[in-house]
Amino acid sequence: MTRTEFQELFVKATTDVITFTREYVWNLIPDRVQYRVHPNMSYDKTPDGRVLTDYPEDSKIVDGYRIFSEPGEVVDYLWREARVPQWIDVRIHEVTDEFTTIELMCCGRYTADEQLMYYSHWGMGPFGVKGPALPPGWKPDQPNEKFDLHWLRNLRAGGA
Repeated sequence: MTRTEFQELFVKATTDVITFTREYVWNLIPDRVQYRVHPNMSYDKTPDGRVLTDYPEDSKIVDGYRIFSEPGEVVDYLWREARVPQWIDVRIHEVTDEFTTIELMCCGRYTADEQLMYYSHWGMGPFGVKGPALPPGWKPDQPNEKFDLHWLRNLRAGGA
């Protein structure tokens, strides 16, 4: 996969996650985005103790993530030596009046082999577009009303 192909798939994943999430939540999802990138989210230790993570220093990032405001910055960060994470799960983390925060949970193993990228069979390379957390009682076979994207965070905080 070329850097250009990776960037095009990243832009598509961004568009797809916004479109997909808008189908389920009543919150306004602004087109202006920022990215919250969590590197090394895979468990990469073998039974004999070897660590397969390619960039272990990423695990030392303060708070466990980095924030980027431009897609090109994310591509610059994740495209390393012509390799990318084997999987990158993409979902909307939160929205404000100003912007949408898209969260990228990234595998710690990097590859240049498209066959090793988890979502290549869907034409998305390493990118897996995920929906929002579903509230209790939500059933896929019944018509459902849209819900608050932040319902789980509010529940944990003791709100409604």
